[in-house]
Amino acid sequence: MTTRDVHLVSYPKSGRTWLRLLISKYLSLSLQDDTIPLEDIEALSVAAGISKVLLTHASANLTNNAIGSEAALREEFANARVIFLTRSFEDTLVSAYHQVKFRKGLFDGTIGEFIRSDELGAKRLLSFYQIWASVRQTCSELHLVRYEDMHADTHLMLAKALRFAGVKEPNPVTVDKAVEFCAFENLQKLERNNYFSKKALQARDTEKIETYKFREGGTGNFTNYLDDSDLEFIYTLLADVENDLITHSGISTG
Repeated sequence: MTTRDVHLVSYPKSGRTWLRLLISKYLSLSLQDDTIPLEDIEALSVAAGISKVLLTHASANLTNNAIGSEAALREEFANARVIFLTRSFEDTLVSAYHQVKFRKGLFDGTIGEFIRSDELGAKRLLSFYQIWASVRQTCSELHLVRYEDMHADTHLMLAKALRFAGVKEPNPVTVDKAVEFCAFENLQKLERNNYFSKKALQARDTEKIETYKFREGGTGNFTNYLDDSDLEFIYTLLADVENDLITHSGISTG
């Protein structure tokens, strides 16, 4: 790791793949080189001569393993430059549920059981944000991006991320093309047609939308999945929590 590296960090299912592909498509178009797969943002950033962009969930991948320790992560990201992506607490949990149940097959319960799971649910997500409230203090620079802001103004959020990564003046035309390519409907179509080479970006079953990486998109869709008791559990858990990252990610009520 060098001080020029940029780490793209998020909790799983917070929109990191979308931001990653937006940046990658911009760089690919700028390089006029389609020989480097869009999935390989590290190689594309190196080829473009900007900061090397590295992907990580910072030991918070959706498995039954514990999240990395605060001390270890503070050491890992000391003096690091980080793009930290957040998403509403509720929507993150809904998307994470679909990931572990339908894509990974790691959980076989209801969504209500999932959010109450100590290993995979709301407490795990809270732990991630609590740890990062400390870890962020060790970073040399931290650029916050909200998934909801990406939906509200994708062009602006992409341009800001590109500048942070070292693109001095993002080309508006190229930004437009990258945003158009990474429209949700197009990414879903590409996934359906097995465009992506990495398994992590492939549907488990192209006939079942719930197994797609690009399943639904949008914001505020948690209301279609979480009932009043689920939301009460989440808001009670967060009631006395003071954490700027959770505030930044957005919490709808409670």
